[in-house]
Amino acid sequence: MAVLAAAVLLAALAPIGIAHGEAPAFAPESVVRFNLDCAHCHEGQCSGRLSLALGEEATFGHIRRYVPDLADREAMELARILAYMKRHCAYAPLPRAPALPLDETALAAYRDAKGGNLFLSLGRLDSGRYRLSLELAAPAAFRIELIDEHFEHLLDRCVETDSVAEPIEVEATGTVFLRLRGPKGVALRSLGLDPADLAE
Repeated sequence: MAVLAAAVLLAALAPIGIAHGEAPAFAPESVVRFNLDCAHCHEGQCSGRLSLALGEEATFGHIRRYVPDLADREAMELARILAYMKRHCAYAPLPRAPALPLDETALAAYRDAKGGNLFLSLGRLDSGRYRLSLELAAPAAFRIELIDEHFEHLLDRCVETDSVAEPIEVEATGTVFLRLRGPKGVALRSLGLDPADLAE
């Protein structure tokens, strides 16, 4: 069965155009799940290192070891996303969120259905100072990570609250991503990111 699954994986990976620099289409829910459950261990591991260096069968086994509940199709999608991250040193393409602020309805597209955590692109930000605002339905313990396109953290903080107003310094213009993870999910009601007065 494992050999058959690996053969199917090989066929699935072949046509996606990763080696040619194209941006393949991934299911947004798979990208969100990968960036919540897998990416934090693989960020910055570029050029096919680790599991990819051993071939697609090893990659498939690696994913199965850490996420055993996935259907074959979902596991293959995560393998494709892992291949993209390692070869391009970038997060897999994910539709940018609508203009901020975002409400509960808009945020649902970036929430992992299983764990209730969130990952989304905040788009391209110019260098400068900003204020990240989060409102939750109830106080919760969770981790806030604001990450630039080079996998550098602009913010990495664990909190237990229902409201966050956090100053952020963006040193270089580029795309910024937000990852929110908590043991019981993050019941986020609204998200905002606004320029902040440097005098604050």
